[in-house]
Amino acid sequence: MMDLYQAAALGDTKVILAAAEQGYDIEKPDTDGKTPLWFAVQHDQSDASRLLVTRGANVETRNFSILEVAVQRGHTDIVALLWPYCKAEKELRSLESAISLGFHEIADFLVRSGEFDYQHSQAYGTDLLTGNGFPKRDCAAFQEWESFIFARHEGQLHLNRLFFDYALLLSTKADHNAGLRLAKLLLKEPNPKADVNCGIKINGRFETPLTAAAEAGNLEILAALINCPTTNLSIRGKYNWPALLHFLVSPQSITTEKGRAIAQRLSVKTHDDDHLWFSTWETGSETGFKTGLEAAFQTVIQFGDDTLMKQVIELTKGATGISIVPLLIRANESSGLRWIVNRPNMHASEVPPIL
Repeated sequence: MMDLYQAAALGDTKVILAAAEQGYDIEKPDTDGKTPLWFAVQHDQSDASRLLVTRGANVETRNFSILEVAVQRGHTDIVALLWPYCKAEKELRSLESAISLGFHEIADFLVRSGEFDYQHSQAYGTDLLTGNGFPKRDCAAFQEWESFIFARHEGQLHLNRLFFDYALLLSTKADHNAGLRLAKLLLKEPNPKADVNCGIKINGRFETPLTAAAEAGNLEILAALINCPTTNLSIRGKYNWPALLHFLVSPQSITTEKGRAIAQRLSVKTHDDDHLWFSTWETGSETGFKTGLEAAFQTVIQFGDDTLMKQVIELTKGATGISIVPLLIRANESSGLRWIVNRPNMHASEVPPIL
């Protein structure tokens, strides 16, 4: 008999039915953990999917969402077939995928279920905060979210706030301040749809609107966020960095008067214990972490503002190694230089910086 996984992928309902009647386990996963239903859904086989479901195939799996597979394929009929067997609290990424990939008909179907509205804000979202969160998306995803929200916001789009927070984050990352209109809508007083200080997990790392806008160098969006009365200017995002450091990584960040004014606004006073700390678990990449810091140091050195130098030095003690030495020398920071020299884990084998 034909392999059951192959039969599901080809939509051969006769083979599937014969296997079920002969007592074969139609839920048995292959070596990659994928079930016959996964193969049927992945290959857009509606009849095979329906047969497997009616024969008791489990729609909810431990390792992945079969509904999300259907959503990513844009198969409305299969989504409608699977949805009654799904738990909405485990399918937040399915709705995100439907909107981000432009399958708005599917997104509307899911939203109409009422399972993703604001009333479930406290109950849903834990998986996205404790797991890997949302996937990293490109600018096209922002455009889809902007289109989806603006086409429906007059009719009071009732969504879990987590989705509006995610849309705000995407808007702050959009190239050339393209997300400003959406950001303003989501933060419009007196009842903003999104939390300006939200933390959204992207591929396992927390990001915030302020730090994301700073990293993207979006001055107009940064100005709007800074002027929001509830914005926490010292909030930390990716790499556990504040917005100021993300902003300074780009050498063009403070070449204009507006950029320098934003840098000054972001230069909030830090607490004594508010320094960066380096952890491979937190940053995921020691190379990216240190490369970004060195770029920020170079920007500050070129700008030559003593106050800004001292602010960056205070922020980065303990996370930089000898790469901070040029900045310490330029700022005439003798105590910081002594601290670097006396560090127990500073080795002579490390290549000294070019001064």
